[in-house]
Amino acid sequence: MGGALVVFWQLRKQAENTARSNLQSEKLKLVKDIYEDLLDACHDVHEAVATLDGYVQDFCRYVGSQQQVVKVAKMKATAPTQRYQNVADLAKDACKKLLLIVRLARRWEITDPRLRVFKFAMNAAIYGVNEALKKYQLSTASVLPADERILEKMGWEPPDRAGMKRLEEITNVLRFSLDYARYWSTDLQTECQNLFIGELFGTKIQPRPSAPEHTPVVITLEKSDELVEYILKETAFGKHLTPQLVEFPQSTH
Repeated sequence: MGGALVVFWQLRKQAENTARSNLQSEKLKLVKDIYEDLLDACHDVHEAVATLDGYVQDFCRYVGSQQQVVKVAKMKATAPTQRYQNVADLAKDACKKLLLIVRLARRWEITDPRLRVFKFAMNAAIYGVNEALKKYQLSTASVLPADERILEKMGWEPPDRAGMKRLEEITNVLRFSLDYARYWSTDLQTECQNLFIGELFGTKIQPRPSAPEHTPVVITLEKSDELVEYILKETAFGKHLTPQLVEFPQSTH
């Protein structure tokens, strides 16, 4: 009888160990999937932002070159191939990819409640891009054709020196708004590596250096509550929210 009890106990322990092992394997698989989804989303944001950034830079440079064609070479300017609708579509694509990060951060907040800071950060980035895009549209209406129909009807000439300066300034406004998406998705990549696989490799990646002037603040999970409060109080997005819509910081400690 005693031998049977020993065998039963051993079988039960083996079953428990197997169950724990299976649970751990499933947990590791889930962590891997979460990590890859978040990093893929960050990569997509970087690509979308780079595409929009390059598009508006190319347009600004082209207009400058055509200004010189008219002024120096005394030749007729050639209309640009860029269109405002393309700018709007590229901005929409970047915001759509930022929104995916918001959804992923909300979905997997249970893994670490501090991830909530990235919901606020990416919403703030989306708001910033949309606001900058409105200003860009108004400021470039006379030099950036909305579509082919407008170009055929109105024709095209490069701006004068003052107009060129305004174009450069508004291009920088739009590009600066993209920095929030660029830098904060980079911060998320760093925090994801530390959170999900840092223990596995026994190391951690340091966050990017403290932000210089005009560079978005560095986001870390360690300062999650403090940064949520900063976003709500100091960013245009936070100031835009009505009190009824604000999700006030909750302690994660």
